[in-house]
Amino acid sequence: MIVVAGIDFARDSIASAELRGMAGLVISLIVSLISGYLIIPLLLRRKIQEIHQKQDAPKLAELSKDKKYTPTMGGIIIILAIVVALAIVGNFETSYTAAALVLTLGLGGVGMIDDFSKLTGKGKIGISGKFKMALLAIPCIVSTIIVYQEITPDSGNISINIPLADYSIWLPVTACFMFSIFVLLGSTNAVNLTDGLDGLASGTMIFAASGFAIVAIIAAGDYMLLAVSGISRIQAGEVFVISMIVIGALMGFLWYNSHPAQIFMGDTGSLALGGLLGLMAIMIRQELLLVIIGGLFVIEAMSVILQVVSFKLTHKRIFACSPIHHHFQFKGWPETRIVGRFWIVGAVLAIAGVVMFLMEKDDGPDLLAFLR
Repeated sequence: MIVVAGIDFARDSIASAELRGMAGLVISLIVSLISGYLIIPLLLRRKIQEIHQKQDAPKLAELSKDKKYTPTMGGIIIILAIVVALAIVGNFETSYTAAALVLTLGLGGVGMIDDFSKLTGKGKIGISGKFKMALLAIPCIVSTIIVYQEITPDSGNISINIPLADYSIWLPVTACFMFSIFVLLGSTNAVNLTDGLDGLASGTMIFAASGFAIVAIIAAGDYMLLAVSGISRIQAGEVFVISMIVIGALMGFLWYNSHPAQIFMGDTGSLALGGLLGLMAIMIRQELLLVIIGGLFVIEAMSVILQVVSFKLTHKRIFACSPIHHHFQFKGWPETRIVGRFWIVGAVLAIAGVVMFLMEKDDGPDLLAFLR
């Protein structure tokens, strides 16, 4: 049994997950608000501040000049709130909670190293890309091993759900394991690329985490979906709890990160959040649905990939600047307009992902027929 607010609930019940999820949101929100109030002045005193030295993009430096000396590494606030809330309401009888803690602290630690390197290292450009990817891979691999110890069936095959279908594909553990690492690294870097304007990554992440919270709590109450996904009710419920905790932490952080930002999350926050988003998808066996629910992050990442490929092949740029939110900055859009419209896109994509998930239920084919 688990006791929250003096009430006993069975750990594998939906009531337990719902209650712990709401409690986790409130706890992480409060911790985030209080720690932000305390940590921002400390970072200012320690001169842990954003120094925009964009020699390779002078126009971007000019657009960002008002952000100079804004405290960075605010991801500490988010990580602290998540860790505290997980320690209080997390169910450590499942490996999901441990995996979330390992990934959050591991990726946050890599981000902290990178942020410090940008502030104090030679050239102040952060650690090299290859070394950074190698460091990121370590917590991703460890957390995936932890999760796979619980979700791997006796058959040795693991399911990956197909959006808009009432079935899953089953692949060997090795193939799924490598795919999961790819998902985690891709999600981590996608959120990191999105973190470029006040409130953009944090606000969009709230919508994406909300999407997975809804998916998880629906799955927890549907035996057919659980059977198709190859996970248990307690596992789906824990994804809901983790998602709600992330939402609360981000709501508190956004209080300080909204325009004009009092603090930036830095790589410390964006890398940890990106990893957690990917982990939610892996734990609920909805890796492909991540492309929709976290669609804005995919768009941001693809804009960078397309820009690099285009320039290498044709020496021409598709966008004025990438990631794509900077393109609109270069076109003269105010920052608040960009963030507001990107939030709308992120919210619509998260809703679309939830609707697609609902179509996997028994009434899915009739709804698809109606839409046709």
